Amino acid sequence: MDKIEKFYEKINGSIFIFLGLAISVITIIISVALYTLTGTSYSIFTHYISDLGAVYSAPNNAHVVFTIGMVLQSFVQPFTALFLFYFLRKKGTDTKLTNVWFACSVLAFIGTIMAGVFPEDSWWRYHFYGAFLVFFFGMMSHGFFGFAVITIPTITNKHAFPGLLVATINTIFMFLYISNVPQSAVTFFEWMALFSGWIFSLDVGIYTLRTQY
Repeated sequence: MDKIEKFYEKINGSIFIFLGLAISVITIIISVALYTLTGTSYSIFTHYISDLGAVYSAPNNAHVVFTIGMVLQSFVQPFTALFLFYFLRKKGTDTKLTNVWFACSVLAFIGTIMAGVFPEDSWWRYHFYGAFLVFFFGMMSHGFFGFAVITIPTITNKHAFPGLLVATINTIFMFLYISNVPQSAVTFFEWMALFSGWIFSLDVGIYTLRTQY
C-alpha cells in the first residue's frame, strides 16, 4: 500500500481514467467509421460491439483498430484500478468492501484482455468467456463502487449514480442475452452498457481530478 500511495502522490491517478476513456471512445469511433466506410451497415440495433473485432467479417481492417484499443485498455486498467483502490482506502471505505471491489475489477480486466485477444469469429469460446467476465464482474465492480460512494460521508451521493447505472444496465443486458427477445434489444443494451461505462469514467475522473485525496 505504501508504494501505491507514493506513486499516486506523484502522479494524479485520474490521468489513467481519462486515458482509458479516450482510448475506448477514439478506437470505437474509428472502428465504426472503418466498418461503414464502404457502405456496410452497422448499428447499435443490429450489431454487437464485438462485431467490430471480427477478423473475417469486419471490413477495412476495423478489427485491427478495435483490437489495438482493447489491448491498450488492458495496459491502462490496472493503473486505474489501483488508483481507485487507493482512493477508496484514503476515503475510509470499509476494507472488505474495497477488497471485493478490487477483486471484481481484476476479473473484469482479465476479461478485457481475453475479449480483445480472442476475436468472436475465430476464437468464439474464449471470446465469450472474456466478454462474460467483462460484463458480469464489470457489473459487480461498478455496483460495489456506487455502494462504496454512498457509504462515504464526504462524497455526494450523486457520484454513486453512474456506478449503479452501469451495474443496472449490465444486468439488463445479461438477462436479455439469455432470454428469447429480439436481437435488437440485446445489442442496444450492450451498447448502453458501454456508454454508461463512459459516463462513469468521466464522472469519477472529473471528481478525483478536482478532489483532494
